Amino acid sequence: MFTFTKDVVMDTNDIAEMRTNWKRFLRRFDSCASDQETRHYFRIYMEGLMSELPRKNCEAMALDSGVPVRSMQWFLAGMVWNHERMRNKLQRIVAKEHAGKHSVGVIDETSFVKKGKMTPGVQHSLYNTSRYEIFAPGPKESQAQARSCIR
Repeated sequence: MFTFTKDVVMDTNDIAEMRTNWKRFLRRFDSCASDQETRHYFRIYMEGLMSELPRKNCEAMALDSGVPVRSMQWFLAGMVWNHERMRNKLQRIVAKEHAGKHSVGVIDETSFVKKGKMTPGVQHSLYNTSRYEIFAPGPKESQAQARSCIR
């Protein structure tokens, strides 16, 4: 567990360790992708989301990582991966590794309306959907009960 204070100092070893941990975390989702290529673009996409790019879109992420823009678009529009398995894995990770006596779990899959009609992959996007799963354990409830509320 990391505790950050106002005066956090990180060196290159700390940053390298964060990258290693990030890659290890993403590998936990490898079984959600149909093949190695999909896993590769998943990692590029996730790194793009975590980057400091001012716009988090396929073109910006692809150009930043040095891959063809169409490949990133194809990743979102056509590559096969199991969305349900990914969601379930993430929920299990959160329930197992972050459960505690006073934990509150909130899984929010809020989507947003695509505004463009010409965006590649837009036909595969979800519109106006949201689902919340909330569990706020009281002082007498156990971690096992908290885990059972998150699939």
